[in-house]
Order: sequence, then C-alpha cells, then structure tokens
Amino acid sequence: MKTTLRNLCVLAAGIAATAALAAPVPPPTNAVPVEDTIQGQVVHDPFRWLENWNDPKVQAWSDAQNTRTRNYLDALPDQGPVKKELTKLITATSPAYYGLSPNGKLVFCLLYTSRTRARAIISMPCPTRAR
Repeated sequence: MKTTLRNLCVLAAGIAATAALAAPVPPPTNAVPVEDTIQGQVVHDPFRWLENWNDPKVQAWSDAQNTRTRNYLDALPDQGPVKKELTKLITATSPAYYGLSPNGKLVFCLLYTSRTRARAIISMPCPTRAR
C-alpha cells in the first residue's frame, strides 16, 4: 500500500509539474488596502474584500478561479488512472466500531464499513473477561 501511494504521488507530481509549465495565468486579484490595529499591532489585509460572498465582484472572481482550475485539471494527461487509484485509496477505509458495551465474556458494538455502507450489531469476545 505504501509503495502504491508513493508511486501515485510521484505520478501526480510529475503530471502537475508538466502541466504547470502550460498553466494559464490566474485571474487578477485586486488588493484593497485595509488596516486594523489589534493589540497595538497594525495588521494589513488587502484581500479582505474576498470575504464578502454577497459581493458580485467576489462571485465573479471566484467563478474565474473555478473556470481556470477546472480547465487546468481537465487538461491533465492520465487523470483517469490517478482518479481511479485515489478513489480506491479513499474508499478503502477500516471498519468503525462504536457504542461498545461489554457484557460478560462478550462485547456488543455497532459496526460500520464503508464498503457495504451498512451498520450492524455484532458481538465479539471480550479479551479482558475471556479468562
């Protein structure tokens, strides 16, 4: 698993490095001077205007960034195998046990696995009480 993940990272880095050479220029981001004084320190925040999502200028800037990013990602070569491997790694999670309740020599708990996307009540031996 570690080797697969390492190979995937190397592949993704190579693809990104190659594509970065042809990456389009990002949309301009205006800097609007804003200063606050916090505990005696002047703090400059020239991009605070981007925090107001209701501003049509912020929405237009965000749309331009999203369009650039989507175009860049869609143009990457070999994105199919990378997406397939990432999906496999992300969905291959360990089962989750919760609500553990010891009862005599058994422990009852709820089990969830992402593979089946189901919850089940199970019992298993209680290692501290089995003796």
